[in-house]
Amino acid sequence: MRRLLLAVLCSFLPALASAQSIQGVIVDRADAPVAGVVVILLDSASLGVARALSNDRGEFRLTTPQAGRYRVRTQRIGFLPVTSDPIALAEGTTVTQRFVLGGIAFSLDTVRVASRSTCKSSHEVSAATFAVWEQARTALTATQLTAGERTITATTIAFDRAVDPFFQRIRRQSTSVQSALVTQPWRSQSSDNLRRFGYVVVANDTTTYFAPGLEVLLSDSFFADHCFHLVSSPDATRIGVAFEPLPDRRLPDIRGTMWLDRKSSELRSLEFGYAHVSRQQMERAGGEMDFVRMRNGLWAIRRWSIRMPVLGERAQTTLIGSEPVVVETLIAGGELSLAMRGGDTLWSRPPLVLRGSVVDSLSGKPVTGAYVVLMGTTRAAVTDTGGRFAIAGVLPGKYTAEVHTAILDEIDAVNQTRLVFTDSIAPHFIRVPSSQQIRTKLCGTLAPPMTGIVVGGIALRGTGDIPPGARVFAEWNESGVNNAAAAVLDPDRWIESHTDAAGRFRICGLPINTTLSVRAVVDGAAVAPVPVVVLGGAIGRVELSADRQAQRGAVFTGLVLTDSTRVPVANAEVFIAELSLRTRTNERGMFRFSEVPPGTWSLGVRGVGYGPLDAKLTFAANKAIERQILLSRVATLDSVRVVGGRADMAQFEENRKLGLGSFVTRDDLERQRDRRMSTILASLASAQIVGGTNHAWIAGGRGSVREGIHYPDKLELSMGAKPACYSQVYLNGTPVYKRSTDPLFDINTLSPDAIEAIEFYPSLALTPARYVDPNMPCGVVVIWNRRSE
Repeated sequence: MRRLLLAVLCSFLPALASAQSIQGVIVDRADAPVAGVVVILLDSASLGVARALSNDRGEFRLTTPQAGRYRVRTQRIGFLPVTSDPIALAEGTTVTQRFVLGGIAFSLDTVRVASRSTCKSSHEVSAATFAVWEQARTALTATQLTAGERTITATTIAFDRAVDPFFQRIRRQSTSVQSALVTQPWRSQSSDNLRRFGYVVVANDTTTYFAPGLEVLLSDSFFADHCFHLVSSPDATRIGVAFEPLPDRRLPDIRGTMWLDRKSSELRSLEFGYAHVSRQQMERAGGEMDFVRMRNGLWAIRRWSIRMPVLGERAQTTLIGSEPVVVETLIAGGELSLAMRGGDTLWSRPPLVLRGSVVDSLSGKPVTGAYVVLMGTTRAAVTDTGGRFAIAGVLPGKYTAEVHTAILDEIDAVNQTRLVFTDSIAPHFIRVPSSQQIRTKLCGTLAPPMTGIVVGGIALRGTGDIPPGARVFAEWNESGVNNAAAAVLDPDRWIESHTDAAGRFRICGLPINTTLSVRAVVDGAAVAPVPVVVLGGAIGRVELSADRQAQRGAVFTGLVLTDSTRVPVANAEVFIAELSLRTRTNERGMFRFSEVPPGTWSLGVRGVGYGPLDAKLTFAANKAIERQILLSRVATLDSVRVVGGRADMAQFEENRKLGLGSFVTRDDLERQRDRRMSTILASLASAQIVGGTNHAWIAGGRGSVREGIHYPDKLELSMGAKPACYSQVYLNGTPVYKRSTDPLFDINTLSPDAIEAIEFYPSLALTPARYVDPNMPCGVVVIWNRRSE
């Protein structure tokens, strides 16, 4: 085995020993070395057998295994090629020669683009086309030889992207920075394989796209298989030589254009697409390469990319039948950042920085401290006091910028803006919603600037989900306005909301600079209250935690009404004596106990002028109880005369004379005494009745979708209510439904026998000034009860 190996090695020695070469230096007419000249050794058949690139000292060396007569051809960009006289190379010799460049300068400014002619063979190209192609080939050859030297270290930024089918946004992206010897950006198949099998190969449900390598573009087979012609560019400083497969070539191939600078004849870029493939591939697949001439005449590929559409199985129907759908497009590419030979910098890319500003979309004022991140990447920045940001190291492309601001963070939201980034010059302006816009979006006109909003969610410890519709309360004590972040004791005001399917909630119309206690009722779970203070113009955020293993008292809410007219009873005392719990009803007759220990307790209700009510109620842990309590009026003394309605009815008659609304008198009601109130009111102009036979509510006919909408709670929904813009209801001058957050007033709880008169105003424009509320645009109904003397 050793003898065989030795014999093999020895068989190569004569060839190595007999190698012959030409070495030399290339200078210009001023005797200065010329770097970056492509030097080709031609044999007697004018075939290139060796190539080299002159270095910064103008030196080169060409080696050939065969002795004979050769010529040296020099190709310099911007000059016509020059071929030397024959040089005899004897076996094993080295010939040294000095070449003085005296070629004729070649400028593409003089080349005119004629009308395109049909190409049947690559040999039919015009002299002008061939001259431009030769300039491009010289740059390609120099680039290939530069990479072949393996003495230049390049720092490159490579990336892999996936974009949506419409090239609107980047779904994901990975980047890497590496330093290595200069090579080609991708490995291509050999020119023979591409000629035989094509540039797009499908095997085992996998599509492979091949990009043309430098050796492919320089091959004789590529020139033989493609037509060439000159094309003009919208940029007058460039001229292109386009190529496309011969008409009789039907395999998947490439077509494209090489763009050269007219003044310097230097190759600037190559763009290509695919031919003889599906329509989607022809439209979306392709690639680009940009070239750069470095110092000392060396060349490199500065930027490169290839687009590869991924076709899905689902088909779309077209006029020519069904064809696959593009699921996404993969893009692989990169950019040259730095090229060095030893400690010598040959080329460096100016840094690319994405610059911009974040401004308030309503006022245009800069937003300070906004966090801007490019989705799918790790590139991010924070805006300064002028709202400006700068993100370094960004590759050109289409991005989605995600912006976080303090007000957006409060509602667990972000702002997304699409950006097209091409260079560092043009700044990008990102507009984010203002605080007032967000408040209006959350709560409509229920959130004027000087009211607070609380948003948040409920998380359940352990397994399970929070059921939608869980009740959430914000409580406060109106007599104790402060900023102390402490639990609210004995609250006399509250607003209720409900969670959505994701366990999130929002509560609007809250007081600002006031200690609020936010609590929730979740069946079977205890939820601890959380204090919060909402500052003016801000939005408070609260995250509640529900625990099925813990227990808290029941939440008890109720409404106290008279038993006959269903008028709310204000300032009634409600108490549970055994627990020393005591409160009073508000102006709407409502009361609330935040936590009632589990058990059966005695409930007492007392109101001036009403008979007392005592009852037993059973309370369970982690439950909510609602009750409607009816109090009966006590008999009045004979010496007491109740005088009412005269001044009010005078106001009624005055409004009736103006005729701006609809009016129902006692005589009208007497004729309809056997009907329900909902039937009587339904006959009024522009009035809309919501509900059924037993329960009904009145809504105006000119409401806005965003203003005045009342979202019914669970009890109201069970009675037949639905989201609508309900009219305000006044009973004897007292509002019983004034805000969309109030409990609805059921008009069918009133009897026509107990009513003296009714006024209805369907819109703000028709409503008397004393009842006007811009936040409730869906009308006003004023009901006057009959009163005795």
